[in-house]
Amino acid sequence: MDNNMEPNNFNNASSEVQPQQQVVNSAPVQQPAQNNKKKKSKLVFILIPIILVVIAAVGIILFKKPSDSATTTKKGETKFDINAYIPFQKNALYGYMNTNGKTVIEPKYTSASAFVDGNAVVSVVDETGFKYQIIDKKGKVKIEYKDDYKVLPNGNFIIDDSLYSNKYKKLSDDKYKVKYNSYDDLLEWTNDSDNSWGIMNAEGKVVYTYKFKTSSGYASVDTDDAEERFKDRYCMVKVTDDTTTYGIINCNTGKVVYNFTENRISEDNYNTFVIYDENKDYVEVYVVGDKVAFTSRKNSSIYTYDSEYFYSYDDDYNRLYISVATGKTQTDTPQSTTSSTSKKDLSEWEKATGYEKITSVRGNGLISGTKVVVPCEWDRLSTLPASVHNYLTSINKGYVIGKNGNMYYLVNIGTGESVSLNTTGEPDYSDSVFIKYTNEATKEKIAYSLIAGKTITSKNSIEIGPNYIVVKEDGKKQYYNSNLKLIYTEE
Repeated sequence: MDNNMEPNNFNNASSEVQPQQQVVNSAPVQQPAQNNKKKKSKLVFILIPIILVVIAAVGIILFKKPSDSATTTKKGETKFDINAYIPFQKNALYGYMNTNGKTVIEPKYTSASAFVDGNAVVSVVDETGFKYQIIDKKGKVKIEYKDDYKVLPNGNFIIDDSLYSNKYKKLSDDKYKVKYNSYDDLLEWTNDSDNSWGIMNAEGKVVYTYKFKTSSGYASVDTDDAEERFKDRYCMVKVTDDTTTYGIINCNTGKVVYNFTENRISEDNYNTFVIYDENKDYVEVYVVGDKVAFTSRKNSSIYTYDSEYFYSYDDDYNRLYISVATGKTQTDTPQSTTSSTSKKDLSEWEKATGYEKITSVRGNGLISGTKVVVPCEWDRLSTLPASVHNYLTSINKGYVIGKNGNMYYLVNIGTGESVSLNTTGEPDYSDSVFIKYTNEATKEKIAYSLIAGKTITSKNSIEIGPNYIVVKEDGKKQYYNSNLKLIYTEE
């Protein structure tokens, strides 16, 4: 494969409480909910996007990322651990306690995260200096690193520019510096020894290599999230070397399917790409089967018809229907087995939970199979992260956040009943069984436990963790578990 191809043109296809706090043994005051009445769409619902990736990053602090409590099961799914160890601080050092407040790992770390799949990230300072450690529930060090740590959806890790398995076996060769680039299953790497760059999958397989001509060369990749209905996934590679060129490659195999050209290429979505010429005119192409299967007329785009067809227009402005499977075109309206209203691409949240977000003229709602569990009567509906959602629904305490007008409500999944949170500010919940918000009238900070069905208030601050909260009052930090039991007080 010749990766350094010459520029080409458009046809280049190839419960204990301190003063000023109050535990209320009931849910928020119930109020009736009020009904207030392109280009290619990914059918994005207006719910808050939830990433199912457990992220552990540099600069870990006590409340770094609530997603640390999610236990990885298989790719694309996580399991919320309500009994996860809780990091706490004593005498400027961090340790861990269980949900009853019993110390399980003595304070000896300068920072500490919650546990992920039986492991946590801590930092220490010793005779060699500052460093991070990954420890197990017994405090045993699994691996040390200096700068960066990233958990991938398949359970593997990027640690200090190297790829490791979930058993901490190094998967990438020492010559590669591995970089996470926001695509969970697609990594970039550089090799200083031979001045090259490329793409690696999350299992450590190198799928594409580009050797630079100059010492200052660099490259980047842009693609769309992988979808099951597309057999192959394609990406745009931009190389800046002696000149800047663009190409399209198969993300899985590294095969170049559109030769590198100085004409700018931008990734659109669903394996479609926009290619510009020197006059800034453009065409849009659809790639399938390792070839450009369809090219639009000049300055025309490709649109989504349903999950089986795109559409575009010919030179006479007649509509052309493009098969997603083959790229072949037809002028007759397709007799699809699906339609844009009857079937849509499921989001990662929907795949992980089995629930589907729906929209009607009345508003937004939620279904499970064919059963409506939240009626379509909300201007906006926000879901909890999939791991939290799955845990709560398993104990019959599933909720979503609804918004009508300026007010937010807690909506029960199943009954559809709602209670007002008495706030116009968007609640904070992250990957937690707590919801935090500010009372509109009193300006007090409130944390509501979805487990206990109770609230706790503070005039100062409340920080929420996955299965605990910390309330700050009178210079003290008080730790409560998910049942709102006081388990530790930090002086």
